[in-house]
Amino acid sequence: MVHIILQRLQCNVFMLSYRGYGASDGYPSQHGITKDAQAALDHLSQRTDIDTSRIIVFGRSLGGAVGSVLTKNNPDKVAALILENTFTSILDMAGVLLPFLKWFIGGPGSKGPKILNFLVRSPWSTIAIVGQIEQPILFLSGLQDEMVDVPCMLSYESLRN
Repeated sequence: MVHIILQRLQCNVFMLSYRGYGASDGYPSQHGITKDAQAALDHLSQRTDIDTSRIIVFGRSLGGAVGSVLTKNNPDKVAALILENTFTSILDMAGVLLPFLKWFIGGPGSKGPKILNFLVRSPWSTIAIVGQIEQPILFLSGLQDEMVDVPCMLSYESLRN
């Protein structure tokens, strides 16, 4: 996909591996990954060889949750946001991936007492963040995603409901 972006759009692409992913050291956490993304954006914003007014954040799945927080926190540095197959929240994902726990875990739209929500250390509530973003957002989604199931997929429709 990056190859296609480079060829067809002829733009620069900056990719990073969050702590605990790829060849990066450390352990992933919501706080740590958010700091990694902020450090990357701060680095790009200080460069003089690119047009920093045209930085677009692209995130897929967890990257979309990270990108949403980054975009919300940096309205002066991020021109737009692209989200591909990003989940509404980890709590919603847990209820779908572990159906036997659906009554006990889930986001605001789920039924049941949700008494096990405290077990989720990184809730990544993307749906709560995107409504606060001022920049344009492009939602991309596919019905055959292997990780994010349709009921958990963040979309324009899920924001309206």
